[in-house]
Amino acid sequence: MPLFMVYATDSAEGSAKRAATRPAHLEHLGQYIKQGRVTWAGPYLSPDGAKPLGSLIIMEGADFADVQAIMAKDPYVTQGVFGEVIIHPVRQVYPGDAA
Repeated sequence: MPLFMVYATDSAEGSAKRAATRPAHLEHLGQYIKQGRVTWAGPYLSPDGAKPLGSLIIMEGADFADVQAIMAKDPYVTQGVFGEVIIHPVRQVYPGDAA
């Protein structure tokens, strides 16, 4: 399956909603982790490392629409933690095949 990068930026209210929504968010992503479709996921932080500003997820999807549908159901999206979600196909070079 192709790889996709999900770059999600927290909304203005995201910081206040993040902790309460996190268990549902992790449960949602957990099903794709168990399927081996999530390569990497985690928050990106403020320059001092103290505050999450959003999330970066690298995951496999059948196509763009598949990843878009997965993210549309993510509690961080439905509960307003994320204000913007950008999805792009990516190609892994390292580690792996550098061809």
